[in-house]
Amino acid sequence: EGADRKDAIIAFGDDNTDFLRFLFTPSGGPPPAPTELMRITSNGSLGIGTTAPSRRLSIARDGNNTEFTLNDNLFLDGQGSTVRITNNAFIDNGGAWAISDPGARASTIEIRDSGVIDFYGTQTAGAADWQQMLSLDAVNNRVLFLGNRFGIGTGAPHASTVLDVEGYTLIGGNLQVNGPADFLDSVNMGSNLT
Repeated sequence: EGADRKDAIIAFGDDNTDFLRFLFTPSGGPPPAPTELMRITSNGSLGIGTTAPSRRLSIARDGNNTEFTLNDNLFLDGQGSTVRITNNAFIDNGGAWAISDPGARASTIEIRDSGVIDFYGTQTAGAADWQQMLSLDAVNNRVLFLGNRFGIGTGAPHASTVLDVEGYTLIGGNLQVNGPADFLDSVNMGSNLT
């Protein structure tokens, strides 16, 4: 209590169907009604920002804010049909991306209820200059690589190639090459090459 009337309140009931509630009353007079910030239900479910937790832990989105953070580095949020797991970036109060550590890049995975998982990364440390790198599409059974170099069997694809494959490669059907092709090793052809 006190003159500023900013109070934290813990409220509980007197029977086994009541809730344990955590409330806050902001300053100002006359005293406004308290706002419930967290609730533990009689069955042990915890709600943060919601008075009706539907799972063991339910966190309600606060406007456009990212819902959950771990060590102010890993962020988890969901909106509509998308769940987002992000490292070093979050959605701020205005709904825009903010970078947590300005000296580092950020990455995020977006999981959609359409059966698509998209991977993004920032190109510049401290900037929200997102570039989509990869898309996994379960509905159409395809993987889309959206970068400019892709390596299989190598962590350093050759700078002048889009696809760099190191090691033995087996192609079970026809191979069609549109344009010049360089084979740096031997080629054994058991199928048609066009």
